[in-house]
Formats: sequence, structure tokens, C-alpha cells
Amino acid sequence: MPVDSIFLFGQFSPGDLGASYRHAFNALGLRTHTLDLNEHRHHFGWWTRTRIPHRLTIRSGLIRSKSLRAFNRLLEDAVVRSGAPAMLSLSLAALLPETMDNLRRRGIRVACFFPDNPFPPHHGSRPETLPVAREADLCLIWSERLVEKLRAAGVRNPAFLPFEWDPQVFPYQGGALRTRVPGRASSSLAIGTGNAKLSSKSCRPMCL
Repeated sequence: MPVDSIFLFGQFSPGDLGASYRHAFNALGLRTHTLDLNEHRHHFGWWTRTRIPHRLTIRSGLIRSKSLRAFNRLLEDAVVRSGAPAMLSLSLAALLPETMDNLRRRGIRVACFFPDNPFPPHHGSRPETLPVAREADLCLIWSERLVEKLRAAGVRNPAFLPFEWDPQVFPYQGGALRTRVPGRASSSLAIGTGNAKLSSKSCRPMCL
């Protein structure tokens, strides 16, 4: 079923991944609702906002769950109030699996794009990362190898979505989407760096 709006969770400063995705979805005619992670970190427990306690507790699922609960209730409420039928998370660092489950129970389709390696001992891995990915209707990842690892780890619908434009993955189809450059048309949009010449890929194949 097509959607006319989408809720985006991530970071939206110029140059951030979220800013590029917001621009891309807007260019496709979708209304976007956002919640910026950087603007709401004060809702985290103090031990997650403080450097040394954060480092000491970063591998504790119990402590992180308690620390992130208030933030996740805020996020869940914001998604529901937006009325958007789908949410795309561009960060798994602060999400809890019950938030994804609660949204799905309300009929909201949930997807995530993970721009790092979600498996330990990599820096981006947290105790809640893979449980969150398992709750998503669609889990996008930048590596084909990681798609297979996610599937083996029980993620229901992992899919490959590269950072940069790849003509073998997203071949030019011509005329599907007009750019702001007069006389030029493209079916691709800039994702990741905010520079359309350096980083482009299509949002159109993303089926939530």
C-alpha cells in the first residue's frame, strides 16, 4: 500500500544522513515528520549521557533499557501523533525493541537503515541493536555480506542498500524524477553526504 507521509528518526543537521533522506522523500512527494536524536538526548538516563558511566555500561542491556525507556516513549508518542503510516529509523543506537513492536501493533510499518556493523565487537553494536532489527518490517544495510549475517541472526527482512550510487544496483531509468538542474532528469537522489554528485541512490525501490 502506498504511503503519502513517513516519520524519520535520526540526525538532521546539514550533512547528516537524516537530512539527505528527508530531502529525498520530500522530492518524491512524501510529507516527512522527524525526531532529531541530538535534540532529545536529555531524555536519556544520566549514566548514558555521561562519558565514563556510558562506557562502563555500554554492553549492559538491562541498564541501557532503563536509561532509554523515557526517550523511547517520547519517540513512540511522536510517531503515533504524526499520523504517518510508516517510520524509518536511521539510527539504532537509542531504539528499544518494544518500541518497534508497539508501533507495529498499531499498524505502523517500521523500517531501519543501519549505517554501521550491528554485530559485536564493532563500535556501532549495542545490546539492543539486533533485537531492534528483528522487530523491523524491513532492515536495510550497506553491505551484502551483512544482509546474510542479519538473516542468519533472525532478522525477518534484511535488504542491501548501498551508501553510494551504484549503476548496477540502481540503473538509470530516465525521466522518473526531475532534478533542480534545468534540462536534466534523474531517478536518483542524494543520500548520505548531501552532495548529489558524490552520493546518490534511489528511495523509490524502498518498499515499507
